[in-house]
Amino acid sequence: MFKGYGEPLRRTLKQNLVLTKMAITILLAAKCNCLVDDSESKEKYKRIEDLDWSETELLQRMTIKVNKSPKDKKVKLFCVTVSANRTKYVVTNYLTQG
Repeated sequence: MFKGYGEPLRRTLKQNLVLTKMAITILLAAKCNCLVDDSESKEKYKRIEDLDWSETELLQRMTIKVNKSPKDKKVKLFCVTVSANRTKYVVTNYLTQG
């Protein structure tokens, strides 16, 4: 069951944690300026649009941590190419999504 598709990523972290605890899968559009960490705390947070995507990550998605979320709460980030010069990003808490 997917909740939240199409809603902005303005939902509070507290609301997202409640949905995760309720075992509800969330799927949200992510803004390009959202700060995330893909290095497991080895580097500073950076904007989603500044992430370096490998060929494997483009196929399998990237596991990230969103800034100000609990240390153990990770999400999967999808990069969707809409057109030649337009990219959209989507996040989900369903970590087994491939």
